[in-house]
Amino acid sequence: MPSNKKHGILIVDDHAVVRMGLSLVIGKTPDLQVCGESADGGPVLEMIARLKPAAVVLDLTLKDVNGLDLLKEIHSKYPTLAVLVLSMHEEMVYAERTLRAGALGYVHKEEAIEKVVLALREILTGKVYAAEAVKAKLLRKITRTKESGENDPIVDRLSDRELDVFSLLGQGLTTRAIAEKWHRSVKTVETYRANIKRKLDLDNSAALVREAVEWQSKKSR
Repeated sequence: MPSNKKHGILIVDDHAVVRMGLSLVIGKTPDLQVCGESADGGPVLEMIARLKPAAVVLDLTLKDVNGLDLLKEIHSKYPTLAVLVLSMHEEMVYAERTLRAGALGYVHKEEAIEKVVLALREILTGKVYAAEAVKAKLLRKITRTKESGENDPIVDRLSDRELDVFSLLGQGLTTRAIAEKWHRSVKTVETYRANIKRKLDLDNSAALVREAVEWQSKKSR
């Protein structure tokens, strides 16, 4: 049940419409209030130190930084801060990664925006908010059991950075474009590509791109 205390919420999302919608919904609640907003990830750590929010709503896809990397930084510096990830990424793939990185909740952007309020109230009490399928998958991993015939998705073999490269390749970005997006060298991205090919047992770059495009297409269905 909502309390009389107003919990400050910091919203980090590069879409103004999303920030506006979240602010309107959160502003109508008796126990939550927006204490700050940012379209970029760069100033977030400073804003947390200054505003001292009770929770952060964080979009994974930001223009200036990698969302998962920022999440890990937040968790490293503020391990008790509740973070709710809001993303368009496939829940079964990314929710687990964000929870491992320190988030307490994950809401897909296709969900009703009111779900964010429900999720915030859950994580502010220290509970984990995610789809039941995600929780079940995590529980199976913790107990080291699997359903009969179940295989881990191929992307479970990839690190967070490798998964980002794989996803961007599937969206049609070249190695150079990915390097420019991340402000990294082409050689660094090529190393990630080589690791992905090895882990997925792919013979060449053409096979890697085909696999990435097919995976991205399945996500979009």
